[in-house]
Amino acid sequence: MGLFSSKENKSSVTIPRELLNEKIQVSVCDTIPNKTIVKLVSAVFSEKTYMPTMRKSEEHFTFVREEVQYMLMQQALELGANAIVGFKLSFAPFNAQGTNWGVSMVVASANAVITE
Repeated sequence: MGLFSSKENKSSVTIPRELLNEKIQVSVCDTIPNKTIVKLVSAVFSEKTYMPTMRKSEEHFTFVREEVQYMLMQQALELGANAIVGFKLSFAPFNAQGTNWGVSMVVASANAVITE
């Protein structure tokens, strides 16, 4: 398949999203309201490439943005955390080598924690 194929988006997340939503709370702040952080488990990161020149680029971007969040949530759950604090998304644009096509790396970062 080429760089701009019409192949459907495939998820890297193996745990059902509904279960992740149940088990992991996500906050962009350094705290979770009405919860006490009792342990910092680890910093967690996930990334995925976004190609904005693809057909249906908005739909693809939404998929990638959600995908990196759920990848992060899965990683946190596998480490034994029940929450993520300090959730951030970053975008790193670059040109694909040897082409004029621009792509972006969408990177999510946060701290996996255990709350009471």
